[in-house]
Amino acid sequence: MRLIVTCDDSGSAKEVVCTPGTDTSKQDKPQPISITQVFVEPKASPASRIVYSTLYQQRYAVCCRLDASISVYDLEDDEKKLVCHREYAELKGSKPVSLHVFAGFDALVMGLDTGKAALVMFHKNALEEECKVVELPGGKPIDALEACPSQPGVFAYGGKENDLRIVKVFEAGKKIKLLKSVEVLFAAKNVKNDHLDLRVPIWITKIRFLPAKDSFKLITATRYGQLRIYDTNHGRKPAHDYQVCTNPIITLNFAGTNFDEVIISDNKNMVARHSLVSIDKKAFKTNSATAGDIVKPVPRSLGKYQEGGNTGAIFGVSCFKDTFVATGGLDRYLRVYNLESRELVSKVYVGSQIADILFLEGEEEEESEDEVDEEEENNALWDELESSRPAKKQKQT
Repeated sequence: MRLIVTCDDSGSAKEVVCTPGTDTSKQDKPQPISITQVFVEPKASPASRIVYSTLYQQRYAVCCRLDASISVYDLEDDEKKLVCHREYAELKGSKPVSLHVFAGFDALVMGLDTGKAALVMFHKNALEEECKVVELPGGKPIDALEACPSQPGVFAYGGKENDLRIVKVFEAGKKIKLLKSVEVLFAAKNVKNDHLDLRVPIWITKIRFLPAKDSFKLITATRYGQLRIYDTNHGRKPAHDYQVCTNPIITLNFAGTNFDEVIISDNKNMVARHSLVSIDKKAFKTNSATAGDIVKPVPRSLGKYQEGGNTGAIFGVSCFKDTFVATGGLDRYLRVYNLESRELVSKVYVGSQIADILFLEGEEEEESEDEVDEEEENNALWDELESSRPAKKQKQT
């Protein structure tokens, strides 16, 4: 397995190469093949630490830093050399909340906490010197901005007291063309008041688009431990509103390619998997002096990724196909689990708090290559045996 974890303490990253069974917390277990510090250039410091990373053309790592600067690294280079680094004056004072690469259009969009989105184009694997900044409707800070995978140019965003909106920012033809004004496609409404007739606060932390044909379907996570599912054909309020925990949800990912299940983590130590189609109707229970017992439905819990002893918040969660899920956070351990069984596969101490994870290679790729080599050797051996076998004599009549 090969992974890159971004380090909060140093502002750089580390490339971890290990095999299943690796555990640095136990001396009698296999140890990592290598742990190498990478992405050191141009200025590795906590003030400019990497907060989000993604791939471009499967060869380059694109990283946005806390100061809204962007770095591009060549993953095929042994030292992961810096290809390009850009700092944009227009983004000064903003912090990234997301990073999305559109490889087919040689572009990236970075969501900013100031309620803006920055569009930057690639040119020959480097970033252009200019960026275009788009003001998002609402004029409020945001904590999440997500790109619609089926419709390039469409984004969803939200934040503290900034409810979900879906907007169209650009037209995606042969080239990207920014709209003269951002088009609002959907604006959500809050859920009804609670049992005390008090307004329910809004604080969206993460957003994911769900597959849909004739509408937009999304799932949001909140700082109040809620998962909300929206269907724009259903109305402006959430179609489903679930209280899955009492702590802030800080990551939200689909379980591999399965869009019916999500993996969430909170600001304590929980990493849990939930079904979006199997619902426990009486899973969440609370008591009110005025309303008595209150029972609410909750997506069925499919278990937690907790083997190996998570300590502290988990900020980085990355799935590799339908095989593995990697996690990392405050306790400085990179953990890799089997996605389905939730068993711990590898545990590596990296010596720095982890903000994000790029899962580059899984062990099954190496196994498949070994199997091919073994099959070729077997075939060659049989061919050799056949050629050395004496020819049968023909019977004379």
